[in-house]
Amino acid sequence: MKKSIKRLPKRTQEELAVLQELILSNLSNVRMIILYGSYARGKYVIWDVTYDGCGGGTYYQSDLDILVICDTGDATKAERHAREVIVPKYDTRMEGKRHPAPPSIIVETPATINRAIRRKHYFFYEIIKDGILLYDDGMFQIGKPEKLPYREIKKYAEEEYEECFDMGECFLDSGHTAYKNGNFKYGSFELHQACERFYKTFTLVYGGIRPKSHELKVLGAMARSCSREFANVFPTNTPEENKAFDKLCRAYIEARYNRLFTVSKEQYEYMLARTEVLREVTIRECAARIVYYDEMIEKEEKEKI
Repeated sequence: MKKSIKRLPKRTQEELAVLQELILSNLSNVRMIILYGSYARGKYVIWDVTYDGCGGGTYYQSDLDILVICDTGDATKAERHAREVIVPKYDTRMEGKRHPAPPSIIVETPATINRAIRRKHYFFYEIIKDGILLYDDGMFQIGKPEKLPYREIKKYAEEEYEECFDMGECFLDSGHTAYKNGNFKYGSFELHQACERFYKTFTLVYGGIRPKSHELKVLGAMARSCSREFANVFPTNTPEENKAFDKLCRAYIEARYNRLFTVSKEQYEYMLARTEVLREVTIRECAARIVYYDEMIEKEEKEKI
């Protein structure tokens, strides 16, 4: 694991300093803070825009991916606290500056990390291999990671794809049925579930990780950090698109428990169309990842000869 961020742009170093300060002041018993993903690998995008030919454009910037190793009895609660408290504080501190938003923060316990290392979990192996250690309180030592053969990685990825993607397909089918029946409120929950499964299919195939969050904005950020192809899945260039996407995100809770929650036909059509786009991107990007594993398998086997 690397220990210096000097090769990163000065503005990124400043952003990481703010984020580290907020993590240490808002989470207890932090043992390590590790930067992983595109910035750690040196394959980040500072700022780019793709124009749609109609006067609009989609802006893209690589997210800051952070793993916090924290002595806590509830990593899920700590991760939610990071998302709901630390990220908004970071956005406020960086207001007026062009910065990656929102940072993606994963919280795990020392026991979980070392258990994953013993099981040769390749997501954490890659973090330790390519990551940059931002903070270490000296109270925890990561076990020596061992590389899992790519043939086993591919087998795991294909098994997870089959189970998780098929479930997403079932939810999407229910969403189409709800549209035919005019049941947009119920259907919005089904589409949320489909989107969640498609995002998690990709993170499982790409890195073997099943995110703890159900929030589409969080899952979308995690997918984008691995593949830019997910950046344009849910355009929010107009107030109507923004409102429809917001309702899709809220549907996980409110479609079931809020009797005042409503979804118009136009909003539902946006949800349905974009879920289909997410499905197609998931298929394409998972297939590309499997091809990558095949290439790595061939390389490994040639090295054995």
